[in-house]
Amino acid sequence: MRGWVVLAMGLATGPVMAHDLVVDSTVNGERFHVITQYPTVLRLEVTVSNVHPTLPSVLDTLSAPLMEAQGFRFDPPPPLTVPVGGAVTYVQDLFIPDRDACEALLATGRGTVPSLVRSGVHATFGEGAAGSEVQFSCADPAPYTCWNTFFLSEGAATRVQALDLFSGALHPASEAFSPPLDGLAYSRGNHLMYGFTPEGELMRVAGDGAALPVGYVPTPEPFHAATMTDDDIYVGISGGHLFRLLTDFGGVLSQVAIQAPEGFQVGDLAFNPLDRLLYAYNQASHRLTRIDARTGVYEDFGPEVPVASDGEVNPAFVSDAAMFDASGRFYLFGSDLESTSREQSWLYAVDLTTSAFTRVLQTRVASLPVDGASCFP
Repeated sequence: MRGWVVLAMGLATGPVMAHDLVVDSTVNGERFHVITQYPTVLRLEVTVSNVHPTLPSVLDTLSAPLMEAQGFRFDPPPPLTVPVGGAVTYVQDLFIPDRDACEALLATGRGTVPSLVRSGVHATFGEGAAGSEVQFSCADPAPYTCWNTFFLSEGAATRVQALDLFSGALHPASEAFSPPLDGLAYSRGNHLMYGFTPEGELMRVAGDGAALPVGYVPTPEPFHAATMTDDDIYVGISGGHLFRLLTDFGGVLSQVAIQAPEGFQVGDLAFNPLDRLLYAYNQASHRLTRIDARTGVYEDFGPEVPVASDGEVNPAFVSDAAMFDASGRFYLFGSDLESTSREQSWLYAVDLTTSAFTRVLQTRVASLPVDGASCFP
């Protein structure tokens, strides 16, 4: 669904004929602009130019109902004289945090200029008046397709891949995005991906690759392991602390220290929809671990894993991607449990009762490290 907003400017002049003044307006440099990502900033710009070859022109009045409804005041205000070859420009930046805020502007725009709701670009010139209109529409961000999907990112994450659980093939799930992100997590609420830049900026990434900053979170180290809870709380680990963040602006709900006497080293987190705990593979203890997202209390459980075919634990095993499916089955994407290589190419189903690893499929990622997220309806 898309709605149209029209920004209209009209003016009346005095001693000099109005055709000597030309009004031009743009939104983000365009006559027509489609908002496909939130939050965003709309820059509304109005320029009144004097086109008389020899005389100044007097601007008596100027109105822009949509801008003025958002608190804008013209500075310098009319009446004013525009010199030969001169122009006066007014700029307003409107912060649009979400689709609802855009729809609120839509209602304002429709009430202001009902006759131009369906107009693309419209300008009028005549005796005593000049005008210009621009339009913008409120569209939904491009979502990620979700069908009980596992997502993997590779290396310096600039593209998300969907893992085909039948063939093991990786299919692009987004266009390329910038900057590279770590700590990827999928939101079931808006079907978008979230992750952190190395500088500590939480970003929201749509399926078309559009990445917008949500907020800066000062942390001792970059986020490297993260997931999303079923109430759309981003949970990530940084510098031995577990953070819970709001995804609308990056606000910190809680920050707790992880007490790990035997060491705590996880490559990724996964949220279990059944018991609402976080699960991971602790590479420091070579055991599975579960964590309470609110308190940071964690517990290593089960035997040391994974166990190779010779019956010995493989301490070289690494995993940087953890996921759950809708049934509550736990998966790790990691290295070959029969090898000391750190190349990650195997997806394992992991039994949370016995800690047993079962190979599901093998696929090749372009570069390390990898990061994972899961999505289920």
